[in-house]
Amino acid sequence: MKVVELIWLGQQITEVGRRQLQANAPGVPRHELVVMSDLIENAPSTITDIAQRTGYVQSRVSAAVASLAGRGWVRTEADPSDGRRTVVVVPEQILTRSQEFQQGIERRLADDLLDGVPGARRPELMSALEELLAALRERNQQAPA
Repeated sequence: MKVVELIWLGQQITEVGRRQLQANAPGVPRHELVVMSDLIENAPSTITDIAQRTGYVQSRVSAAVASLAGRGWVRTEADPSDGRRTVVVVPEQILTRSQEFQQGIERRLADDLLDGVPGARRPELMSALEELLAALRERNQQAPA
């Protein structure tokens, strides 16, 4: 794959993701939705852990968490294992609603991303994208801080 093709592919995937976020959560900044998505998968979490997983700087994660808390989507608490640390928690009712929302957006995202691709090819392509994502995440976790 040529560099320009890789860049083009990344832009296409990014544009589909942005369209879906804007359509399904109008008015909510993208970075807040990324942080919320991470928390749905990993709560409770510290700001530092969220920053590491999302690639955002801590100040941006802190601002997103404050805004999400203002929406009532998350809350912060003392870490039960170390009262000096703060963790971000997703309330159970929000977690349930978010998971239902996430499933719907994932279906629409796949439909949008693979529009025009024959149905029989879609599972193979989605699997390849999931493998690429897992490999990149693994590489990112192994990289020195």
